[in-house]
Amino acid sequence: MSLTNKFTDKREYQTNFYVTQIDAGALAIAYSNSWFTTKFPPASGIFPTILYVADRRNVGTNKMAAVRMANAAKLPYNNGLGFSVATPNPLYTLGNYNVTADGVHYAYTPNSTTNNSMSTVPAALLCDAITILSSSFPDNTSSNTIPNACASGTVNSNTVNAAIITGNVPSTDSTGTGFSGGVHNLMRMQENWSGDTLILNTSIVVLWASQMANNQFRNPTGFSPAPVNPYYSPPTRQWGFDPNFYNPAKQPPGVPQALIPIRFNWTMPPPNTTNSYIGNY
Repeated sequence: MSLTNKFTDKREYQTNFYVTQIDAGALAIAYSNSWFTTKFPPASGIFPTILYVADRRNVGTNKMAAVRMANAAKLPYNNGLGFSVATPNPLYTLGNYNVTADGVHYAYTPNSTTNNSMSTVPAALLCDAITILSSSFPDNTSSNTIPNACASGTVNSNTVNAAIITGNVPSTDSTGTGFSGGVHNLMRMQENWSGDTLILNTSIVVLWASQMANNQFRNPTGFSPAPVNPYYSPPTRQWGFDPNFYNPAKQPPGVPQALIPIRFNWTMPPPNTTNSYIGNY
């Protein structure tokens, strides 16, 4: 974990974040370290499946504290139970997220699948608001440019394989400064993604209004009339529901679940009652 990273979020007009950055790859390695086995010694090798991070350094100031997941192509495997991140702060993912479980099989190319158990683990991101940053996002120049999501000039793609439970800002009108951005802009961006692809295998749930990252969506570059203070251009969106979530064994840790009754057994009520039937299930 690092507390020294700084970058700019142009949507929030924040140039001096308090950033808690988590090296997910290092955490995945640590989960296989003997130190962890002494702290969490179950014979099954199952370690904590949810990382909760609360950065409260912005209390009473005009700065915003945020959490960023970096080096997160490989998450802790946890004997197949997976790994979720929960925070009351705005959350940022940097680069590919959860695209390999073994370091050999990958699911991060267009039209790739998450059905290969060696490509992903059950994962969820629960946060105040979520922003997806590309692998090329430059912290040091993010304050004065709209950086290219593909710094090398060739077609680029990034993939996020995770359920998303997050907040959003309410729409106050239909303009570019009073609109939440809709579901296709729920995953916030900060870069010029033109010509690049963002692959998202997910299930998206909005359960609250964002409390910390609460500035309105603004139309991207290229709109007419020209938007005020634009901060991104959209990618080619290749987004879809992750079919793994149909399997109860592959539900991400910590996500809400709805139980569906498959069969009801009905019995007749006692005489002179107002109910027609009483259901036992």
